[in-house]
Amino acid sequence: MATKRNISTYLGEYSNKTFVIPAYQRGFKWGVTYANNDSAATILFKNIHEALKANKQEYFIQGITVYEEGTQVVLIDGQQRTTVLFLLLSLLCTHEEKEKLLFYKGVFKLHYTIRQQSHKALESICKGEEVATDKNKQQDIFFFHQVIDQLKNLIQLLSKEEKEQFKAYVLDHVKLFYIKVRKDQAIKLFAMMNGAKAFMKTDELVKADILSKASQVDHQQLQAPQTIQESLEILKDQIGEDWKASALRSQFARQWDKWMYWWNRQEVKLFYNSDANPMGLLLQYFYERNNRNIGKKTRISYSNKRTDVAQMFTEFQNLFLQDKQQALKNFEALRKLQKRFEDIFNTGEIYNYFGLAHETLRSKEAREKTINYFLENYKSIESIKSYVLLNILDVKEMPSPDTATDLEGIKDILLDIFESLNETKVYIAEDKEFAFRLLLKLNVEAAIGRGVKFDFFVSKNGKMESLYANRSLEHIWPKSKIAFKIEQQVYKDIHDKEIENSAITKYLKEDDLIKEKLSQHHIGNLVLLHKNDNSTFNDKLPEDKKKVYFNLDKKLLSRNLLHTMSVFAYDNWSSKNATATIKSNQEKVLKLMKKGYEAYVN
Repeated sequence: MATKRNISTYLGEYSNKTFVIPAYQRGFKWGVTYANNDSAATILFKNIHEALKANKQEYFIQGITVYEEGTQVVLIDGQQRTTVLFLLLSLLCTHEEKEKLLFYKGVFKLHYTIRQQSHKALESICKGEEVATDKNKQQDIFFFHQVIDQLKNLIQLLSKEEKEQFKAYVLDHVKLFYIKVRKDQAIKLFAMMNGAKAFMKTDELVKADILSKASQVDHQQLQAPQTIQESLEILKDQIGEDWKASALRSQFARQWDKWMYWWNRQEVKLFYNSDANPMGLLLQYFYERNNRNIGKKTRISYSNKRTDVAQMFTEFQNLFLQDKQQALKNFEALRKLQKRFEDIFNTGEIYNYFGLAHETLRSKEAREKTINYFLENYKSIESIKSYVLLNILDVKEMPSPDTATDLEGIKDILLDIFESLNETKVYIAEDKEFAFRLLLKLNVEAAIGRGVKFDFFVSKNGKMESLYANRSLEHIWPKSKIAFKIEQQVYKDIHDKEIENSAITKYLKEDDLIKEKLSQHHIGNLVLLHKNDNSTFNDKLPEDKKKVYFNLDKKLLSRNLLHTMSVFAYDNWSSKNATATIKSNQEKVLKLMKKGYEAYVN
């Protein structure tokens, strides 16, 4: 049975009882510091202090699981928190207060059953005495000293008045669930918590805690029943409440597992790049977005790594999972956030624009910014479209509607980019990345026009991989089929070999391209492909490339690229018509590329 207690009650209610650390408990480690120099102990202190400043009536530090035997309270789970409370109160309390909370008739109330050296050191520290034992030789003692030093540094930052307020808040408003079990369950329960499967990811710990708190039963403490009938009525009510709590927990567990199943679908993991976490991005973005909403800076990024779990779960729990009402509220918030992720994935046009941004903007920061924008604006396709089209051209900030300066700056960027794409040698230009991005845009928008989802991922050797991360530009007329004029009616190929007159029709004359201010590297002669398909086309003539592209017996990774398909499908790629075709395709491509940017350049 679980009862809610504040720290004053937890430590002082049974003044003659001793808290016992059983032999099977591991050593004390809440003094271990992380990369940001915080430890579990300092995080607890800071969180309590923030709760005090926010005037929260209750601050929860999880549950303590025990069994009681005579005057002993044996700690199955809660050794670390209880020890830190003893150390903290030894710094905050007067001698008289310590005698009531930490000692009973001069006997220290926290006892290590077999680690006698640890027991004596902790007792001396709590008395304020110096410990002669070399603290570096024993884990418990070393971390006792670490925590004392860490807490002293934090307490020194408080004024005398603040210190008294903090002490009162710790004793009266910091609370825990005191969970009492039978002695015969203790070893089994400890093994379940700390055995071979003890390591649980943050996702799994959050699930266990939110389901537990959301289905918590608050049995009222009533007067003792006077009759058998009253006893039966009370029992009936308790059974009913327990049944409802169990049903609610089952409902939430099914919902949670449904979310986890969705996030573990291969296509979802690829789309959101979320393979590292069982619950995908759901808990990460819930944690980070809620911190931003309350103006709180996250101490660490959401993580499921073994080294981060303890700190991460403590941070998550203290912010969002303190009691039943908060657990219910946040479960509903998670449900709504999950619905947004699913809507982005399931709505074809939004899916396509998200993929366009997420695949082309591959830095972690850019991807996280994109996800947040979609989550906030998932119902406004026009806002999403504008955001993506500006971001894929590295226009980082959305312009303010009334800010002419912003619009002029964006206009200049766009004009420069489209002017660069009009150059004769896009393929070898420094900013050819924009050609890649805008050619992907054309292929994605072709899928949108057909009302289908674009395939951002292709199967290669049985594994799925990003098409754009493995992109290449393919010349319709290959470089090896360009004829370079060296004198009147004399041409050589790229290998400086003279081309016979009978073979000249198999070549595109460079001087014809130059007359039209074109080259084989011009945007009108380029399409987007998966890099593995380049060798398939090799240096074939356009008509032969077309046959390869439309030969369904030939495996290609680029066959889903509808704009690429449309360019291959032109019927006038012969050497006689090639120059005009490249020029015509250039005009079509630039017109399509500029689509969506008219509002910023007109």
